Amino acid sequence: MPDASVADTVPDPRALARTYDLRGRDDPWDAVEEYRRVMRAAADHPDKKSHALSKVVDLPRSRIRAWVEDGGMPGPVRAIRTAEARGLLVRNLDTTAGAAFAGLTAWVFSGGSIRTDYYDPYFALNGTRPEQSQTDLQTLAAVFDLDLRVNDREDGRATELVPTEDGSILGRCLATAGAPIGNKTDTPLQIPPWIKGGPTRVQRAFAYVYITNRGAYGGDAGVLQIQESSRPKGFHRDLATLLETVAAAGTVTASADHVRADRPATKALTVLHEMELETVLAGG
Repeated sequence: MPDASVADTVPDPRALARTYDLRGRDDPWDAVEEYRRVMRAAADHPDKKSHALSKVVDLPRSRIRAWVEDGGMPGPVRAIRTAEARGLLVRNLDTTAGAAFAGLTAWVFSGGSIRTDYYDPYFALNGTRPEQSQTDLQTLAAVFDLDLRVNDREDGRATELVPTEDGSILGRCLATAGAPIGNKTDTPLQIPPWIKGGPTRVQRAFAYVYITNRGAYGGDAGVLQIQESSRPKGFHRDLATLLETVAAAGTVTASADHVRADRPATKALTVLHEMELETVLAGG
C-alpha cells in the first residue's frame, strides 16, 4: 500500500522554484507568488498598464513591467509551467507518468548524472545492451514528450543521451524529487520516500531500470547481483529491500559493495526485467 506521507505532487513546485538563484531574493518561490498576484491583478484591471498596476499590487514598476507588457516571467514560473505542460509534476503516482518518472529517477541513480551548475541530466546507456537500453530510455522520455539525442563524447566512456530541449527543467525536477546531483561518490544517496512508499508500478519501474543498468548474473548459482563499490551500505540496504518487495519471493541481501538476490528472487526479478517496459509502466 502507498505510504500516506508521500507528497501529492512529485516534485514539489516550491522545491523546483528553489533550484533557481534569483538576484536579490532569499526565496525564489516569492517571485512565483508575486508573479501570480500581479497576473491576477492584471486580469481584474485589464485597462491598467504597468505603472498604474504597480500601485495596485504595491510593487516597483521596474519589477512587473516585463511581466505585464512583454509577456515575461521569472525563471521559476517558466520552469513550473513547462514542467506542468510536459506532465513532469506528477499528481497521481499510480499512473504511467508516475512510473516513468520513477524510471528516470532510477536512471540517474544507476547510470546517469545531473550537473551541479545548470541541472542538465545525462543518461548513460548500458554498454552490453546499448540498443535495448536506448529503447527503454526513449520510452521513458516519450511519456513526457521529450526527445533525446546522443551526447558526443571523445573519452571512450559509455554513450550518453540527453534531452534536445528543456533538459535543465527535467534535471531540476528529478533533483528536487530526490535524484542525486553531481558526483554520486561524494553525495549521500537515499532512495526517495515517494518510491520506497509509492505504488507498486512505481517501485517496479525503479527496479526494472536499476536492473537494466546495473544487474548481472554471476556465480555458480547464476543469481542476480548488482555490484557498486561506491555506494553507502545504507543505500544498498534500501535497494535490497525494494527489490525484495518487488520480487515478492525469496530474499535480497546487501553488503558494502553489492546487492545479491537468491534464486527465487532472481527468478521473479528476471520475469520483471524480461517484460516490455511499456507493460511495466502501465502497471502490468
